[in-house]
Amino acid sequence: MYSDVLHPELDRGKIIVDPTRFVADPEKAKKFTELPYVTVRLGWVACGHFNADLGLASVRPEHRAFYRRVFLQQPMGEPRLFPGLLKPVGLMAADYPAIRERVFQRFPLMRSSAFERRMLFQRNGERSSPLDMSRCSHERATIVPGA
Repeated sequence: MYSDVLHPELDRGKIIVDPTRFVADPEKAKKFTELPYVTVRLGWVACGHFNADLGLASVRPEHRAFYRRVFLQQPMGEPRLFPGLLKPVGLMAADYPAIRERVFQRFPLMRSSAFERRMLFQRNGERSSPLDMSRCSHERATIVPGA
């Protein structure tokens, strides 16, 4: 959707994760206020597993505040209307290595273990990457009462 903005980043060798192709039922989101956080967690965990340089969000303008608040993302592209979409979406981006620890401090739910990342993203028969060991600093057990 934003090839003119993202191809130069890829040409510089950046690793980019764009996990924002999901929706939440508005009625369920009202009832379960944690739903937006749980939904975006998988993309955040993917950023850690793949050692992302940039975490993206392609979102409607009215959702920008959420991504700015949670993931400290900044606009990287103005909202555009794309074929098949009813409303324009804007590109938001965060420098994952620079903000990772701040997000973990504010939202411990976003933490993951190397085991969880492997179970989610490693293909059958694929060997663990040396990068897995470099990210151990953000592994911290979080105890959730009643879980």
